[in-house]
Amino acid sequence: LKVHVPWEVLCSYAEELKLRVPLGVQKTETRASFYERCALFKPFQHNAPNEPPRLITCQFRLANLTTYLGRTAKNDLFTTTQRHQVAYHILASTCYGDFEMGQIGIDRMIEESIYATAYPVNEGPYESTAAERKNPAALSRRQVLYHHWARWSCWTKFQPLDHIREYYGESIALYFAWLGRREVCNHRNPIRMCPFCDENLGCDYWYLHNLCVFRQVSYLFDHEGTVFFSVFMVTWGEFSTEKSVIACFPMFYLATTT
Repeated sequence: LKVHVPWEVLCSYAEELKLRVPLGVQKTETRASFYERCALFKPFQHNAPNEPPRLITCQFRLANLTTYLGRTAKNDLFTTTQRHQVAYHILASTCYGDFEMGQIGIDRMIEESIYATAYPVNEGPYESTAAERKNPAALSRRQVLYHHWARWSCWTKFQPLDHIREYYGESIALYFAWLGRREVCNHRNPIRMCPFCDENLGCDYWYLHNLCVFRQVSYLFDHEGTVFFSVFMVTWGEFSTEKSVIACFPMFYLATTT
């Protein structure tokens, strides 16, 4: 069962959800970062094609629809991620039964086994032919991420965050950007975090470096070396077992013969 959001409904919910739409392409050249200018980091730069343009955006207003369509094509006004966001918002907030019993939303329907699951459909296949890879401009966004991000051979490269943001949205891109820049123990430039609850309940703002001790303790048990340690322990255990069997076999043979 596929869900399609008509254009009129899409525009109505886009204003309610305060989605941002493009007004044009940013023409000012941005200054290259230190990692891009330093030759030492050149081998770690990703070479993902079809770099998404940096757009000038604004909050969508239905009254300004004519202005938006005068600058951007109708099919390009909302991204695929934004269309998925609107569709999920409708599914998650629609009542399908008794409102007082909380029979609201697709998540509740999945819990009650009315539906098995619900997910956004990907854009085309992720694999590509050799002829398609010779022309990177013809690759879809999903194919670009598959060949230049979601592969073991790309673990030494910087993440193509702009491509991730374009395909998955800001939340997913921010998550992977956060994983790539672990600044938990940065005391010189403290990052102020939001309270865990309402300030009226006693929660206050806190700093990210307060988690530094827990981060260092967890690193003792969760780091890159644990993978090699696990392989070593499995290999050592297997050899020890085989050695014990070989050593005990003559004793078992003597015991049975006597």
